[in-house]
Amino acid sequence: EMTSSLVGSEMCIRDRLGIKEKYLKKLRDNGYLGYSRQGDKYWYTQEDVDRFLRNFHYDAFAASDELPQRRGGGYGR
Repeated sequence: EMTSSLVGSEMCIRDRLGIKEKYLKKLRDNGYLGYSRQGDKYWYTQEDVDRFLRNFHYDAFAASDELPQRRGGGYGR
């Protein structure tokens, strides 16, 4: 059943993905993120979110797992 696989409301998904309301609407409107709608409420399934993340995932390409060291500069100097 669809309701058993719902993972969140619009606000929940925005928080989980770390995006703003306007950007989430753009993703929906342009067909990048699937959703269900009931009245003025939007709901998302785990499958919707997983598909979105898979389609827009990029593998790391750095030659090393070590992060670069910060050198000099900065504010307040």
